[in-house]
Amino acid sequence: MGFDSRKRSCLWELFVSFCRFWGVVTAIVLWGVGVETAYRRYALGAYLLLAALLMSVLESVFVVHFWTKVCLRFDVDGGEIVGSNVVANGSPFSGDSLANQDEIYEV
Repeated sequence: MGFDSRKRSCLWELFVSFCRFWGVVTAIVLWGVGVETAYRRYALGAYLLLAALLMSVLESVFVVHFWTKVCLRFDVDGGEIVGSNVVANGSPFSGDSLANQDEIYEV
């Protein structure tokens, strides 16, 4: 009576989403604590601000990817544009899909 692959996949996606959300919250808290500590002229403030900058850069990749996926409705893994009138066989960014124009059809 174990988990099937769909349950594991769902649990894994929830875990990854939770970790990403926690990372964004951690970056925000690090900025606040770092600014407050640097304002009070403690040496630790510079290190906290450096850690906040690093966390912000790393988590901004996740945020940009998430909003790009939501706004463009592009399935990154499958290479197919979802919600558009034109669907291409293969990746829309590959050169062969541009060369074979008869592979593109209206939905």
